[in-house]
Amino acid sequence: MNCSILAIGTELLLGSLENTNASFIAGRLAENGIDSFLQVTVGDNEKRIHRALEFCLSSSDAVIITGGLGSTEDDVTKSALSSFFHRELVLDKEIESHLEERFAGIDRTVYQRIKKQAYILEGSRIIQPMGTAPGLILEEGDKLIICLPGVPGEMRFMMEKSVLPLLVSQGKGSQDVIISRFLRIVGLSEPAIETAIMDIVKAQQNPTLAMLPGLGEVQIRLTARARGREEAQELLGTVEKQIRERLGNKIFGIDEEDPEKVVGDMCRKRGLSLSAAESCTGGLFSSRITSVPGSSDYFRGSVVSYSNESKKKILGVRSSFLRSFGAVSKEVAEEMAKGARNLFATDIAVSCTGIAGPKGGTEEKPVGLVFLGLCSDSMLVSERMRYYGSRKDIQYRATQSMLDLIRRFLLGEQLGGRGN
Repeated sequence: MNCSILAIGTELLLGSLENTNASFIAGRLAENGIDSFLQVTVGDNEKRIHRALEFCLSSSDAVIITGGLGSTEDDVTKSALSSFFHRELVLDKEIESHLEERFAGIDRTVYQRIKKQAYILEGSRIIQPMGTAPGLILEEGDKLIICLPGVPGEMRFMMEKSVLPLLVSQGKGSQDVIISRFLRIVGLSEPAIETAIMDIVKAQQNPTLAMLPGLGEVQIRLTARARGREEAQELLGTVEKQIRERLGNKIFGIDEEDPEKVVGDMCRKRGLSLSAAESCTGGLFSSRITSVPGSSDYFRGSVVSYSNESKKKILGVRSSFLRSFGAVSKEVAEEMAKGARNLFATDIAVSCTGIAGPKGGTEEKPVGLVFLGLCSDSMLVSERMRYYGSRKDIQYRATQSMLDLIRRFLLGEQLGGRGN
């Protein structure tokens, strides 16, 4: 079965909102053996929706539509489908009753707009909503059209509870499953990774392999097609093992294993405490660490020492170091890490100081230059890094390197140097 995904919403075309719905739907279809060959995004315009729908139907057995089912003036999906398929919009009494009960006491003028959600296409079936906008299932000849809300939570609820069971029960999925695994790598560039595994890249068949460069990391996507999940996982495992033999500890995790979780798990397992001193990252490292549930098990606190004065008063950085080497230096990064470790009495402390830009750089110390520091009972070390991109990019990359510095320390790797 071939399935197209049609996302409706001008906000998607303008880049105001990321189209996460399409990627979620495509992933769930693949896991159920349903091929998704086409994804189209179109604005809230009936004529353009007609053209997009015609294009999708010409090459697909089914079209899953998201967006435009709400109550505002620009929610035109049902109206566009009505005119395209020449089917009337009719009032569904059950949905109307539900809306009446939910919005009892609301201003009647406002309610008349909300009531728009109670109209469905003649001959369509209703997908029970999580919110107020129901989904719709429409059969037109041998084509299947499924309409879902654009709100991600509501869309996902309907996909899991109604759409996927429907497609599977009707035999729309194949006996094959398609499963992907993402190997997440830090500290190596995409060309360096490709060079290390070039023979594996050239020999790929099933699983297939693709490299996805991101902010501060590169992901290798492995995708296997098989008769069942167990067989697919075995195929993925074989290739993953080959890649790990080449890249070793440069792979910090798989799938949803973010570096802050990986580092947190390592600290917890070893019974180690962690603290931080940040300058150019402005607390972003601490935010990432504490985004992990249970981080209080190992994270004791941090200092955002943005000024030289705070570096001296809170962390004990020597004035002579700031005068001689400057705030952006390996000496100050090491002093910051040592000061944080003493302040919070932790096993490990990490630090960063640098120039995030867009101004403030010099020929000797350009924008993107960052020094990282790490202090433990057995080590005081620093690393010099150079990043490119926007201010936010540089800040995020620095926190990525801070996390990787801790990870490499815990793995017993040699530290120090790095960067240009």
